Amino acid sequence: DLKYDNQGIFASDKVKCARIGCDAEVAEAELKRCAKCKGCYCKRDCQIADWKKRHKYECNILCNILNEEFSKEDKRMTIENQMQRIRMYMCPYVVVKTESLGRGIVYVSSTSSLTQWVCRDAVNHQGKGLDRSFKLEFFTLDDWDAFVADNFELAAPRKHIKTMIDSYDIEKQFVLVLLFACGHYAGAIFPLVPDAGICKRLGDMYEFAQMDSPLQLNVDTADD
Repeated sequence: DLKYDNQGIFASDKVKCARIGCDAEVAEAELKRCAKCKGCYCKRDCQIADWKKRHKYECNILCNILNEEFSKEDKRMTIENQMQRIRMYMCPYVVVKTESLGRGIVYVSSTSSLTQWVCRDAVNHQGKGLDRSFKLEFFTLDDWDAFVADNFELAAPRKHIKTMIDSYDIEKQFVLVLLFACGHYAGAIFPLVPDAGICKRLGDMYEFAQMDSPLQLNVDTADD
């Protein structure tokens, strides 16, 4: 009773409802699907509830991805939404590392694709659980040059990165370089939220100054 789905993963004949908190599994023929992105639901009530909570924010972007029309605006919105989720750790980390190392960038990488990060919760529109995380590392420009020496794609925007490092307001902003497993890349100046003083106190509380290894932030939990 197993089949091979289109993502190369063995799956049962039944599909889990995509609504957060619903554990129902139904036969594919009985699914209620989103007319646009084909999201999976066990019943109409779950589809309506999920639309109100999250799906109305995700559906158009998911459709654009399926149609290979993922725009710069889709990418920007997806990245900003996910950076908001980790900012209470990311911003204090940047402030503490900047204080000890000087001006630089925070390099954020993920083993998940940008498509997977469209979903706001730990279950995607097909009802499959997600296990996403970010790895954060702080680099001065010299350290960055050494890090990307053998990586042309990351080394290519060096001039742009240097301009951002030289120009950002150290009390109010930081430079973010972001890379997803699918190859999507972004580099931008982001605001420090909360402010630098609060970030410093939080960073001291988290003991970021004593941290030599990258900071791993797990976004999804086993508890949906």
